[in-house]
Amino acid sequence: MESSKLSLAVWFKAMFLMTHVKKSYSILELSRILGINRYRTVWYLSMKLRVGMGQDLLGKEYFQFLYLISKAKAQTSQLKAIQNYSISAILKSKIYKRDEINLIAPVDVLKKVEVEEFNLKRKGYRCLKVFGVQRKIELKEVHYAVKPDVQLWLSTLVANSNRMLNGIHHGVSFLHLQKYMFEYSFNYNLRSQDKFEKLKNCVLF
Repeated sequence: MESSKLSLAVWFKAMFLMTHVKKSYSILELSRILGINRYRTVWYLSMKLRVGMGQDLLGKEYFQFLYLISKAKAQTSQLKAIQNYSISAILKSKIYKRDEINLIAPVDVLKKVEVEEFNLKRKGYRCLKVFGVQRKIELKEVHYAVKPDVQLWLSTLVANSNRMLNGIHHGVSFLHLQKYMFEYSFNYNLRSQDKFEKLKNCVLF
């Protein structure tokens, strides 16, 4: 943000929009509302904010890792960007309306991202500030959910994240999948709180 040519007003407006929407904004829609014609500029702005959302999530201690979608069910999940993989949901609390999650992209995808980022850096890729988020994720042993209420809860997460990835964004690149998972988790966890102030603190400090 310190090296950005965009005004603080644009940054704050983008933060407000991304924290006051139930699902997410496509880059084209965000570009139209912000009045910025350059797709790349708005894309980079939104990715930086998603990385900021991840800073809040990665600073928390979660106690349980659950498979959100198994390989066996991947073909019917309609998650086109991550077929044949597994997403992990790490759960902090199962108390109603106080449950918190941090969705983690498939481990195989995160490893693939590491290799691709290295190659892009060698080629002179400029958007380096949105790289490396996967290195901060602490992976632990993952379990399958067995209780019906937890399975139902996970199914709801699958359906809602499906709508965001494929309905709004029409599929996302594996390179940035984790950032979209950050956005979904951040908005889910703070659904009854002031998300704007939280994101502003994560980005500014």
